Amino acid sequence: MAKSLYQQLKNIGIDEDLAHNVDKALDPAHVATKGDMVIMQEAILQTQLKAESRYHELKETMTKEFADIQVEFHSRHRHSIYAFGAILVSILTVLAVNICLHM
Repeated sequence: MAKSLYQQLKNIGIDEDLAHNVDKALDPAHVATKGDMVIMQEAILQTQLKAESRYHELKETMTKEFADIQVEFHSRHRHSIYAFGAILVSILTVLAVNICLHM
């Protein structure tokens, strides 16, 4: 079980030495000391730092993606206005020609 705990700690991004110390501190045969509490706090803070780093990286990526989507949306909106205007002008032209020919 110690190897799996060590591997799990390494997989979540804890340093190799710290993962070994945490694994050793949580060994049932080991007598707990104040140093073990410091080791556990360091592991928690390291995990929290990595999680916050990932959060900020994801937030920055999402901000960039939303900005790109917003630009694309405005571009499509502008094109739809132009298309609607062209259709409206075509309808008015056909009506004007039709009215002129029937008079």
